[in-house]
Amino acid sequence: MAYSSLDIGKRRYSLTLTEEKMAWLHNYLRAKHAPKGIISEMVDEYLADIVKTFQELEAAQQRKGKEPSLGDVLSVIGNIMVEKEQRELVI
Repeated sequence: MAYSSLDIGKRRYSLTLTEEKMAWLHNYLRAKHAPKGIISEMVDEYLADIVKTFQELEAAQQRKGKEPSLGDVLSVIGNIMVEKEQRELVI
């Protein structure tokens, strides 16, 4: 018998996450009666946004006949972090 069933196209991955943050989030969501697996869904959606951003970078660079460099990728990550900080200021 399988340990658990996963949706088609889903696979388990080992991630290294900050224990304190995960414990807080887990407890917070449990207190709100969130469904099991919500953290996985949240991470998956966040990753989908990151993948989309990198795909857009790749397409833009290819239209210019270039390959994105590590500097381009790190710049995008920096922009994502700045946008996140700006959203936090609004909340």
